Amino acid sequence: MATNSIKRFENIIKPNEDKRNYLGLKLTNDLKVILVSDPETDISAASLSVHVGSMSDPWETQGLAHFLEHMLFMGTKKVCCPFKSNHIIDERF
Repeated sequence: MATNSIKRFENIIKPNEDKRNYLGLKLTNDLKVILVSDPETDISAASLSVHVGSMSDPWETQGLAHFLEHMLFMGTKKVCCPFKSNHIIDERF
């Protein structure tokens, strides 16, 4: 059940050698977020982990997870590879 406030978690366990700053959040829709700040870098990134897959497809829409995977990583004729990691690497090098 969603709550009305965002919860903060600053006690994230990390190695002593890791000098980055971490902040955990649990949003009002129960989505868990980890924010990582590294002042020594000049790039940014985002990552998403979704703990569902083909076994979570509704019976009437079998293949939905696979279709959405292709939409994210292969793109369409109008939107070319928006989240493909090689796309980012190709731009930088």
